[in-house]
Amino acid sequence: MHLRFLLTLFMIATFSVGSFGQATPPTVNGIITPNEYGLHINGAHAQASGAGVWYMSWSDDSLYVGITGVHADDASIMYIDVNPLAPINGGANADGSIIGMMLNNTNFDALPFRADRVMLCTSLQRTVSSANGQGGWNAAVSSAGSYAASGTTREFSVPWTALGGFPATFAWFGYVAGGTGMVYAGVPIENASGTIGQEARYERYYLVSSTASYNSTWPFSQNSFVFNRTTDAILTNNLHVHDLTMNSPGRTLTRATNTNTWITSGNLRIDAGTISFGGSYGSATVRGDAVIGQAGSLVLSSNASGDLYVEGDLILNGTFNPHGRMVTFSGSGNSSLVGGTVVQDLTVWKTAGAVVEMANDVRVNGTLALISGNIRLSGDGNLIVGGAGEITGGVDYSYVITAGNGRLVREAVGSTSTYFPVGTDAAFNPVTMINTGVPDIFSVGVKPVLSVPVSNPQRVVNSEWHISEAIPGGSDVTVNLQWNVSEHGASFNPVEPVFTFCYNGSLWASIPAAVTGTNPYTGTASGLTQFDKFIIGNNGATSVAGTGDRPEGFALYQNYPNPFNPSTEIKFSVEVTGRATLELYTMLGQKVATLFDGTAEAGQYHMIRVGASGLASGMYLYKLESGPRTDLKKMLLLK
Repeated sequence: MHLRFLLTLFMIATFSVGSFGQATPPTVNGIITPNEYGLHINGAHAQASGAGVWYMSWSDDSLYVGITGVHADDASIMYIDVNPLAPINGGANADGSIIGMMLNNTNFDALPFRADRVMLCTSLQRTVSSANGQGGWNAAVSSAGSYAASGTTREFSVPWTALGGFPATFAWFGYVAGGTGMVYAGVPIENASGTIGQEARYERYYLVSSTASYNSTWPFSQNSFVFNRTTDAILTNNLHVHDLTMNSPGRTLTRATNTNTWITSGNLRIDAGTISFGGSYGSATVRGDAVIGQAGSLVLSSNASGDLYVEGDLILNGTFNPHGRMVTFSGSGNSSLVGGTVVQDLTVWKTAGAVVEMANDVRVNGTLALISGNIRLSGDGNLIVGGAGEITGGVDYSYVITAGNGRLVREAVGSTSTYFPVGTDAAFNPVTMINTGVPDIFSVGVKPVLSVPVSNPQRVVNSEWHISEAIPGGSDVTVNLQWNVSEHGASFNPVEPVFTFCYNGSLWASIPAAVTGTNPYTGTASGLTQFDKFIIGNNGATSVAGTGDRPEGFALYQNYPNPFNPSTEIKFSVEVTGRATLELYTMLGQKVATLFDGTAEAGQYHMIRVGASGLASGMYLYKLESGPRTDLKKMLLLK
């Protein structure tokens, strides 16, 4: 029986409820049959309010409303906005009226939205009034459509033409009022009942995001809140709404210091005024977008656990005070963080493949946690992790994509291993650094193509790392660069001697790299003191570019600087393309290292960088051999 009941509800929701522009509209006869308007549960096509129950549905031609539990002579009153704005109560008089109309001794000093129409229905009359474009209302006119009542039940329809045309979306609220101004059976139910008077301010409304057939919003499902009070307020209870709007200059809405939660299933908008999470210990979740306008301010909680979770975009055009709390991007879709900001902790916990787009500088003073989903730096802004901060996670399904000019920046990079989980849209290419020199700020990014030509692109890995330091000089870095087999050039072989090539502005200098791992591979190079563009390749991959001259034959040049510490560069050229070797010896003739062993192309300069790591102070010899030609020079290491 339980399964059959669930299947019945599914069929009702799919075939009769799912189409709010229904093929068979409700019958306006004063009798409401089961699920005549659709699924008769609160939040769907029915909503209980005290002793009354409201029902709603629509076709492409008309809006249908049913109400039970009301007195025959009392007025059903509905305000409707057929072209909602963002913010919902923004705009000007030309967009609708923000104040109410005197009906049955009730009126509003502030509506929750700029209404286009107000409808009144009793057993004696049905009228529609339209906003006059000057902040008030035109005289009421009789409405077409139909009406029927039986006992305490009434039904009526209003053609969309009387409401300004069939809307793609609309906002509304309603209530029942006796002739003395006594209000009851209001929807949403959070709006005040009793004698509301003639200067009421309702804050709740329903937003129907879509009226499309078979893809409509349930009319009572998106209960929304707008702050429109004249004084500041503190909310002590849970706040679970669809849209939450603050658009009141100079006013503040504050969460009480408790564990209550705020959940916004739609959008949070703060266009003017302040929303403060106070000292709340409860989290706040925005399943749509969180938008802070230029005159708006959002202050997160001052206490632990009062964190912010955003599933859509976080748009910071106004004031944002994270107050030491964590901001988490969650959910399944892509998100954007628009505007620069500083946060204590930033977490990405989205479904794998989703991205959080960033174009401005974002600074994380505490922990950047990469759990699932990527951060994509698409503009000039950097993602900066402070010197006391850390990065956790950072794997092939959650890393920082450096698609624009922005980079991942880490401060105080020193002798402790520092991780940069960066990559491209297609590959994960993290970098790890150990700096035994003067601690510095390092910026790291990676591109899927080489910006500086090489002589043999088939002999390199098709990734180009961009690494820079804030203060040139003083660093002595061992770097690990990671890549995947899918990035190999057609002739690249990780088993052959592999070099890390660094571009110094005019040519590629090569540093022997130790390769570990297999898909992914890691190349380790030591003694780095200059930073720019880096690539991975075999012998013969690179040549000097852009120097304006070409060598004419075999030559071994004096290393520079000399004496050196922590690194120096050796330049050479060969007369005939072929195998060449460059080896390092002690003054006693003991070979220390092979600096180059591979094919060297004639007519090009080749640059080798030598690091001091693992070498003792003293004089060394370096020897170049190419065919029958040999040359030998001295260099001095002073530590």
